[in-house]
Amino acid sequence: MFTYSKNDNNAILTDVLDLEAGKYIMSVYFQNIPAVIKDGYAYYITTDDEGFA
Repeated sequence: MFTYSKNDNNAILTDVLDLEAGKYIMSVYFQNIPAVIKDGYAYYITTDDEGFA
């Protein structure tokens, strides 16, 4: 869950939750918002200049 809180480096405070277990995991700061956080990894989906992934 992304919040509106930011640190001095303008990173966004994010609460990481395990949706299957319904448990809070931890809070972390992200410079960029990932598309997916799964199994402990943050995945970013980007495109090139032509719009392809």
